[in-house]
Amino acid sequence: NSQTPKPKKKSRPNFDKYKRAEHLNPVLAKDPYFSTHRAEVQYVTETEGFEIEPRLPEGWTVRTGIRHTDRFYKSPDNHQFRSLKNAMRYIELLSGERSLLQV
Repeated sequence: NSQTPKPKKKSRPNFDKYKRAEHLNPVLAKDPYFSTHRAEVQYVTETEGFEIEPRLPEGWTVRTGIRHTDRFYKSPDNHQFRSLKNAMRYIELLSGERSLLQV
């Protein structure tokens, strides 16, 4: 039997496994952007490497990733965002305002 093996199907990543989705703020699930871009936010409890982020409200921190261009923004309630834009979007969702960021 010299059959060519079928290529494996790409499986979707299990975001719940490493994003701790059960801890995410329910407001994220209701937002059209975050509900379809789940990899943009995760729940983290680590604090190592985070520094105060002066451009965001009190309690927000930022850390640089492995690549110097990667920056991760962490909210006071332990939600980590992959961009400043997404961090600002979350702040707006919590405040109910859309003035900080034009989408």
